[in-house]
Amino acid sequence: MKKELFLFLQGKVVKIDRGGPESRVGQILSVADDYITVLTKEDGVVFYNTHHIKSVTDNVKQGLDLQFDIPEGVEYIKAQDFKSVLDNLRFRWVQVNRGGPE
Repeated sequence: MKKELFLFLQGKVVKIDRGGPESRVGQILSVADDYITVLTKEDGVVFYNTHHIKSVTDNVKQGLDLQFDIPEGVEYIKAQDFKSVLDNLRFRWVQVNRGGPE
């Protein structure tokens, strides 16, 4: 997906990947060259490599409900690219792909 689309959606609540185990609803916190940062209710801050995102839904008519208050000053890794995010997560517990076929 193109960076321009994600920049347009930054700050909005969207659904990443319409169905399946990797699908999540959350607010796009930031957009970088090849990844986005999304705040979700279930997992907190999630980093998505944009190359792996199959669809993004911004339900303008009905609205997607995040159903939790977004804390002020949410802290997360900010990096130029996805590889740098992974470098910053070195020696930390992370979860990669929560059980999908991929």
